[in-house]
Amino acid sequence: MRVRGDMANSDISAGIFAELRRLAVESPRDARLRVARLLDSGADSLDEVLRLASAPGEGRLRQLIANAVRNRKDKARIVPHLMRWQKAETDEFTKGAIAAALVDVEPAASQPSRPADLPQVV
Repeated sequence: MRVRGDMANSDISAGIFAELRRLAVESPRDARLRVARLLDSGADSLDEVLRLASAPGEGRLRQLIANAVRNRKDKARIVPHLMRWQKAETDEFTKGAIAAALVDVEPAASQPSRPADLPQVV
């Protein structure tokens, strides 16, 4: 029965993503407020929405999300997405928004932890 729940979560995420795409064009301010509410809610769908926003052609939405979280203290959940977007982004305006959102992020906090000494493989 877990598949049904996953499908429902995917449908919810797809709906939120479609709403954000529409709002990004029609009302960027409302879109930023929607991103803030989504982050405030701690919803499981946030990660899926951010994954969908990673697709080519979604630069406007990535820029909007980066601008929406720039001054938030609780953006840690989004930082891995921002860093991935920063590496692949081609649009200069979106790159700038992502860089601004990452200004106060500690580099060590965004790096995955790894053991100090990796065992030698024979």
